[in-house]
Amino acid sequence: MLQTLIFSIILKDFHLDMRFLAITLLAFVMSCSKQDAADQLFPQEEQAIAIASAKCQSSSEMPWLRAIIRKSEADSSAKGVIYAIEYTNGVAFLHQPWVSSCYACLVFDCEGKQLTATGSLMEEIVNGAIEENIIYTTTH
Repeated sequence: MLQTLIFSIILKDFHLDMRFLAITLLAFVMSCSKQDAADQLFPQEEQAIAIASAKCQSSSEMPWLRAIIRKSEADSSAKGVIYAIEYTNGVAFLHQPWVSSCYACLVFDCEGKQLTATGSLMEEIVNGAIEENIIYTTTH
């Protein structure tokens, strides 16, 4: 009888310890957001967003730029380089795919609005597409 009582107390304590462990583990997993996980998986992406935000003097997460970066990683026709180029009217972002028949066709402002690069803007963008202005290069 005493052995049964001791065994049931030990088993009950073990059950409570396992429940506590499971709850603690669940709380830990749930405390990690999807964005935290993405930040750890894509450090180059986060660095590019940080540089772009600083150049635009913005606290925005720049979802439009993040979408371009992710597309450039996923879509072979979009693989290439993204530049952040200061020009007369602010900052422009040039996404230049490696395989493209059009140079400086994908140009955006700090809000993600596509700009038409013609005339003096085209000249500034082309002149600014240099290595020191690269904020992101496709990894694969």
